[in-house]
Amino acid sequence: MTVGFDLAAWRETAPITAEAALERYRDLAARSPADAVEPELKGFLEELGSAFAGAVAPWAQEPSARGGVVVMTARWSQSARVHAVVRELARRHGLVCFDPQERQVLHPWVTLSLSDGTRIENPDAERIAAALGSLSRSRYYAILERAEQDYVQVGCAGGFGAVSYALERREGSADRHYRCELPDLARVTRAFEAFAAGEDGWAAGFEWYRVEF
Repeated sequence: MTVGFDLAAWRETAPITAEAALERYRDLAARSPADAVEPELKGFLEELGSAFAGAVAPWAQEPSARGGVVVMTARWSQSARVHAVVRELARRHGLVCFDPQERQVLHPWVTLSLSDGTRIENPDAERIAAALGSLSRSRYYAILERAEQDYVQVGCAGGFGAVSYALERREGSADRHYRCELPDLARVTRAFEAFAAGEDGWAAGFEWYRVEF
């Protein structure tokens, strides 16, 4: 048995298959550790260190950044603990989390959540349409997230019985939070589907205004 198991985390701009992730992992992991860590990975590495501070280090080899990917080698005895922490941090930072042993992309690209607690990982267009079509007094909003501060959400403007939907998007921070109102659910559904697919320019064609917090 090998000393440890590997996990890797990096940023993607579109959904990635397990086969493509394995190819990318092999290419990037073969590179030498970088002296400078990319800004998009720095926060992830800092929180990873804090998560295990004061505890027995789970690493068989210290995590390192190389060519845009963080490679982590952990002891098998720490598998459950490390998987849980790494997956959550990857979700919060909008990173792909890949397990090369199982050849699995562990972090869902997008997650659809409804106000009643329903949660759907990587929903296709049909499931998005069904979920939005089920909005009601008990399911009064839906949010589709890529990362903690990267999402699109919808609720009914003025409460149910009103004639418009409040569609909002956030792009990384509270000062980049925008809203528009739409008269029908079809355009809301199309916006959710395009966001989920990672389409460039999906937000064009809407009359957005910035929301002040």
